[in-house]
Amino acid sequence: MSLDSVLSKLAALGTFPEKVAGACTPLVKRAAVETAKSGRTPWGEPWAPRKKDGKPALVNAASAIEVRAVGSLVRIVLVGISTGSAKVQAIQHWRRQVIPRHTTSKGRGGQGLPPQISKALHDGATKLFEQLAGHA
Repeated sequence: MSLDSVLSKLAALGTFPEKVAGACTPLVKRAAVETAKSGRTPWGEPWAPRKKDGKPALVNAASAIEVRAVGSLVRIVLVGISTGSAKVQAIQHWRRQVIPRHTTSKGRGGQGLPPQISKALHDGATKLFEQLAGHA
């Protein structure tokens, strides 16, 4: 490996946090969508069924999940505008948690990062680092 190649790889690490966020976005979305489709909170607890008929709640909530990279952050949000839809109910009411709240730090009384989201971030960062280091 030449010195120019090493210097080029080191320079690429300057924007590594932003690149990690971009690389992790699809993995985080997949993890969040899979959890919502299974009718569970981000920490794996099952949602309560609907009170009126006992059927599964928020069956379309996964389609309201949007994940995007914002600088070096990976942001998970719920989107939707249809009045009365499961999407809007998921956005307006936190009875059944679909995505982690912004205060997930264990030090602030939160539950910490959900394991599947943490794994997605780890896997995305590891794969990108290996690519930049020339090990992939």
